[in-house]
Amino acid sequence: MEAPKQIKIKMPKPHEKVILHDAVNNMEYSVYLSYEDAEKCKNDLAFANSLLFHAKCTKSYSNAAQPVQQQAYSAQQSPEDIDVEHDNDYNNPPVESEESVQEKTHWTHNETLALISAYEDHLEDFKNAKRRKKVWEKISTALKETGISHDAGRCEVKWKNLLRTYKSIKDTKKKTGRGTVKFLYFDRLDGILSERPVMNCTHTFSSTSRNSEISEESNNDVGDNSTVQISHQTVEAVVPPIKSFKERRNKVNELINLKIDYYKKKKVDAEKKDVLKAEKFELQKKLVAIEEKKVAILEDYLKKA
Repeated sequence: MEAPKQIKIKMPKPHEKVILHDAVNNMEYSVYLSYEDAEKCKNDLAFANSLLFHAKCTKSYSNAAQPVQQQAYSAQQSPEDIDVEHDNDYNNPPVESEESVQEKTHWTHNETLALISAYEDHLEDFKNAKRRKKVWEKISTALKETGISHDAGRCEVKWKNLLRTYKSIKDTKKKTGRGTVKFLYFDRLDGILSERPVMNCTHTFSSTSRNSEISEESNNDVGDNSTVQISHQTVEAVVPPIKSFKERRNKVNELINLKIDYYKKKKVDAEKKDVLKAEKFELQKKLVAIEEKKVAILEDYLKKA
């Protein structure tokens, strides 16, 4: 008889529940992070703000946002005051609607980059609306070959969430006219979505963060019936910075150059007009001289007659 095959069971990764309090709207948001990210949330105020920002952006897709009914801590407070609950009971996950649970899954930073690259490779295929479903299946297969296990549905929704965040920041920039926030994947997505042909943008990542920019990974996605998990986010403040002096000076210089070019063109046009007037005057003088000769010839003819 054959020896029984060993079956490996992949246990879910430990996670922690983090409750964030929006002091402005008096709302609570619950997110689930890996232990590492939860610890970072307690010690990094910028990272805590990033989680709050992401939760507020995606609150319409989650039941996590609820009015505050008891004392909670704000992400605007010191990092040590953030409430972190240990939740290791995977048999009793938090009660959420079926739609809410299915709309969330765990995407790492490298997995997200791989998804964006795969989308870029199949960009031409997405122009045909009838083939899009099959294209997502191709992308899912390509990711699985690299060890990333996300089905076509998860890949599609992950992309939609990235796209939603990208468009939100893009619209904010248009409305405010400022260099508002810096989405972790913004340059990469902007190179794919803003221009044709597609730009090959090199992605860079810094683990440090500042209060004036946002580095975000959209991890709130569909396709997993397990416990909700969000991790590896580095989203920060939403207050847009004022344009730098260099940017304002460049704008002024552009206006000055436009005016200079306008007056130069106007001067050239005026000189051309002067030349045309001079040529016309000379022509008229020649015509008058011809007429005078005609008169003189007629007078001589009459005298001889």
